[in-house]
Amino acid sequence: MIFTAYKNDGRLKFTTSDKPKYDKYIESFSDGECLEVEISDKQLRTLPQNRLYWKLNQIVSSELGYSSVEFHDILKIQCYGYEEVEYNGTLYKIPPHSRFRKKRDFSKLIDVIYEIAKNNGILLPEK
Repeated sequence: MIFTAYKNDGRLKFTTSDKPKYDKYIESFSDGECLEVEISDKQLRTLPQNRLYWKLNQIVSSELGYSSVEFHDILKIQCYGYEEVEYNGTLYKIPPHSRFRKKRDFSKLIDVIYEIAKNNGILLPEK
């Protein structure tokens, strides 16, 4: 199981979405049980990447007749797939978060926007 956390004042602070899953997972082990923990640098997307992405998203989504949020979900599903969740007998396709993507992974979203823009004759600023 992989969880995302940040170091804050010498302690690990889990992301809000991972904290409940982490707590439940840890509770499944007995006290005193030996666990292996791996910590690595996640190299998350950068703020300049994020700003560029949303600028491009707004241009292309507007040209194609989608809201930026709708287009964002479409792109996430196209790039990263989705999770199927059943609620009240209906199956929903839930796109994954992009907030915790690595730089290289997040750049896929930007590349796809450029490709969609090119295929639809939409001019975008250079990368």
